[in-house]
Amino acid sequence: LEGAQAAVNALHSMLSSRWNVADPLIAGFQDRGLRELVPAWFGLVDTRSYVVTAETGSGKTEAAALPIILSSAIDKLNDVVGCRAILAYPRIRLANNQAQRLAGYLAALAKEPGMPTLSLAVQSGEVPSNPDKLREQWQSLGSSTFEFPLFACPESDCDGKLAIKLSGRIADPDHLCCRTCTWEYQGWVGTKKSMGKRAPTLLLLTTES
Repeated sequence: LEGAQAAVNALHSMLSSRWNVADPLIAGFQDRGLRELVPAWFGLVDTRSYVVTAETGSGKTEAAALPIILSSAIDKLNDVVGCRAILAYPRIRLANNQAQRLAGYLAALAKEPGMPTLSLAVQSGEVPSNPDKLREQWQSLGSSTFEFPLFACPESDCDGKLAIKLSGRIADPDHLCCRTCTWEYQGWVGTKKSMGKRAPTLLLLTTES
């Protein structure tokens, strides 16, 4: 696959940056997730369904999310776009928590040379239907910038409040940035109308949605 090795190298570098280690080591079940889910994504094996189980706090999110992120990056490098994965959660708070973690990884991956920006969105009752509703519901910080209430900064040593700066075009992702540190992400799809105009790469929703 075109760009696959570059994406693997970028994922390794991204994890090194996110985890602040020179050589990031992943757990055995996370390694198996990458080795089995990525080939399945591209139809290289017959297995179509997987179940990931592990203890609480052991990194099940990464076991599923890293293969999705890697495969989506390879897709985009090969001009395959649109929504690549739908992640369903039983509660809105959990969906927001997972969005925070994923935004951290996607923002870091986008900084790697040659890597695309993968977009991300949450579909829930907390997300405004359109930019006008966002302006009504979320506190203005001036200049098309608003307080972002869904989750805090993904940086582990920050946890500062985020701001969202609207792109100005309904089909373009919005810009998230931390109001405390330098973290930023230019792939957030901030309203339901925007999701309809340009589907996010990864869409998080609740089972009730």
